[in-house]
Amino acid sequence: MTVQVTEFDHIKTEYSSCPDFGIIFHEVSNDGQTEVVNHSLGDLLCCLVGDKPGNWDFLLHVAKFAYNNSVNRSTGKSPFEVVHGYSPRSPVDLVALPVAARALDSATSFAEHIRQRHDYVRRQISLHIDVYKLVANAHRCQQEFQEGDLS
Repeated sequence: MTVQVTEFDHIKTEYSSCPDFGIIFHEVSNDGQTEVVNHSLGDLLCCLVGDKPGNWDFLLHVAKFAYNNSVNRSTGKSPFEVVHGYSPRSPVDLVALPVAARALDSATSFAEHIRQRHDYVRRQISLHIDVYKLVANAHRCQQEFQEGDLS
């Protein structure tokens, strides 16, 4: 899917002092997480649009909800839950609860709940990094060199 913007060509000619104008958008290096998320969202949108690719923009809110509500393998939590401390509402959440279940926590207990969630996520990420490190380093061997070995 490509979007063509005719005004962009005008802007490009205005800033023609930079011959590789497109390169300025690739100056920022990252660790690949953005590409992984973009690939996942692209796959999700392809599945949602099916045989009507012209309607992809009408399904962005569905894709956003689905992605933000999906549980991450490393953290064990959804992105929404990591940020807000609770899972996003879905149609099932609209069912009336008993009065006893509707009581709201105080602000301090909610803040503590968020802190505990973030600590849990940090521990989960650290655990998964350690497991990944063990697997990645399983076939590596450390060699020690003495002075003059490379001569």
